[in-house]
Amino acid sequence: MAGREPNRHRSVRPRGVLAALVAAAALLLAGCGAGAGAGRGAAGAGTGTASESRPARRAEAIRAAEELFRAKLAEGVDMSNGPCLAQEVVPDWAVDVAHDPRQPVDDLPQNQCASYRQGHVHHFVELDPQGRLIRAE
Repeated sequence: MAGREPNRHRSVRPRGVLAALVAAAALLLAGCGAGAGAGRGAAGAGTGTASESRPARRAEAIRAAEELFRAKLAEGVDMSNGPCLAQEVVPDWAVDVAHDPRQPVDDLPQNQCASYRQGHVHHFVELDPQGRLIRAE
């Protein structure tokens, strides 16, 4: 029986890595679509399932926003003007970059997520230009 224990642990680890890679790929694809101006609008703005808790969705949105930020930074996206990174990174959550403390450039409409301003999504994750969480609400 002791010989079976290491095999069980080895088989779990690759599945976890595969799941993480699939999730990262999905986030990148979602972010790329939003960045190209293909926002989902009201039809794509769901609130999730009834069994999904708000704290869990908030945590999911923060993780997705941080991953998207790293991907966009690697692509060379300039974060200094506080761009909107995703109109909807997970259902009902946008991702915006802003300064802390806020600067006038953060209040320009072209640097804000239209999906949030227009009410298509009701929550946002705000990161600073270095990718640190400012707030998620």
